[in-house]
Amino acid sequence: MGALILQVILCASIVPVISSRPKLKFSGNAEILKELIEPLILSCSLKSFNNETNEHFKVHIMFIQHETNGVISTLSKDQAVAVSADQSSTHAHGKIYNKDLQDSYLQVIWKNPKISESGKYFCLAYAKNSTGQDSVFQSTVTIKVLKPKADDLVQVLGQLLKRVDTLEQLLEGNETKLRGQDDRNVQIAQKFSGLEALNLQRVSDDILISTTHKTPFTSCRDVNSSDERVVVTLASEQKVMCDTKTDGGGWIIIQRRIMGYVDFYRGWKEYRDGFGDYNIGEFYLG
Repeated sequence: MGALILQVILCASIVPVISSRPKLKFSGNAEILKELIEPLILSCSLKSFNNETNEHFKVHIMFIQHETNGVISTLSKDQAVAVSADQSSTHAHGKIYNKDLQDSYLQVIWKNPKISESGKYFCLAYAKNSTGQDSVFQSTVTIKVLKPKADDLVQVLGQLLKRVDTLEQLLEGNETKLRGQDDRNVQIAQKFSGLEALNLQRVSDDILISTTHKTPFTSCRDVNSSDERVVVTLASEQKVMCDTKTDGGGWIIIQRRIMGYVDFYRGWKEYRDGFGDYNIGEFYLG
């Protein structure tokens, strides 16, 4: 990479450097910054198409350089990401667009700039136009990083305290939401537990009926169940529905009609033999 940058610098000494502002844009987020307090952001971009001359440029390499600290970051067409010379203090990102009409760009960020970051910065871009002619674009910015004063530190401290308050409020809000969710989970668990207990009771009743009455029931009075109505088969092999609750239970339900699903306008033979469906709860025993 160093050899490639040297090649661009040598090329710039041979190829006329173009300082056309409409093509290459280079700027900082501020000209004067406070050391270790305010971030420094340098952004450089190059238009791939010049509307004035109807030229299309293919960018090969871009880099940002400090007048004394040297190359800060580089980006070439063969790189997937921008490379920062000092990754411990700077973060670089960018992308070269040669097929689309988007601007190729390179950006460097110092979260906590120092006074040594003061000075002149250069952004250079090496490109070829549609006829294959080499072009080097250049732009400069000057940044000044100052020592913070006591008032600046007080202001920063106040901002930090506000951020702490905001984070505490967010934390309390999240804790309240979690408590509410826990309460809902407890309610759901209690309902589920109640349903499980009810199902368990029904299963126990069914098991009790099947184990204590190995011989067929002689009548509904022999049937004990937690359900209000239960269908059993008597010793006569007659299938009946028993009412286990009304007046102590033991009643055979002769006729039951609720929703009108079963037609009760029938002849004597059907009333003698019985009709309907126990499963839907509408029938005549016969």
